[in-house]
Amino acid sequence: MSVRRAEAEEWESLRDLRLAALVDSPDAFGSTLGEEREAAESRWLGWITGEGWSGDVATFVSGDGDGLVGMATGFQPTSEPEVVHLFAMWVRPDQRRRGLGRALVAAVVGWATERPDVDRVVLRVTTSNDEAFRFYRSCGFVETSDPPEPLREGSELSTRTMYRRIEGVIESTGGNGS
Repeated sequence: MSVRRAEAEEWESLRDLRLAALVDSPDAFGSTLGEEREAAESRWLGWITGEGWSGDVATFVSGDGDGLVGMATGFQPTSEPEVVHLFAMWVRPDQRRRGLGRALVAAVVGWATERPDVDRVVLRVTTSNDEAFRFYRSCGFVETSDPPEPLREGSELSTRTMYRRIEGVIESTGGNGS
């Protein structure tokens, strides 16, 4: 199965996949099924086009003849041009352990590599989700020393932050390069 950037005309399929993710793994995401079930078409289109977002966004998907089976989103906020946030990563349970998750992460990291000024990709993992933590470590992410943050407002669950440096980015030393 190939991974590609989502297209505007498939916003309904993206919505359906995202809602399936929230049903399957409600403790893995910062939003809830109730919040996203009521979202307007414009919000779902924003996941694809970036309209309404304060920065650049790219949602990558994979599908088969029966529809979309996996997704991951990258977001480069205007306020943090050096960072791409990876989130909304999910693969249908019957499609897992086939390399699709790794391909989706690679697509977001590849997109981040092409972005000017980006030096790292950052994500948050629910503290209790050891399987996801191990998966992201196998994709080159390392845990930060940042303290845990709440998964979402009102949640007792917390998340830990992980990052992956973008290779080839030269950090400024403030000197003249010699």
